[in-house]
Amino acid sequence: MRGQSSVFSAGSPTYLFDMLDDIEESQDLSASEPQTIEALEQTFRQWKRDLPEPDHKSDGIADTEGPASRTQRKALNDLRDIRR
Repeated sequence: MRGQSSVFSAGSPTYLFDMLDDIEESQDLSASEPQTIEALEQTFRQWKRDLPEPDHKSDGIADTEGPASRTQRKALNDLRDIRR
């Protein structure tokens, strides 16, 4: 494949499209390009392994300062107090 690839897989089967030559995704190349699918899936698996562990201690609000983040943090703390 010469262009950018698009792989779609929601389980099985997996579809492969060349996004430069086939923007409408009308020609599935998965049967003729199994090595491309494997390479893209391997890249995706490596990306997932490299993701940092989620910080479950986070309250979900960015640690930026400013009126909006302080307001969000206060609202979240108020909500936690109500639930107790």
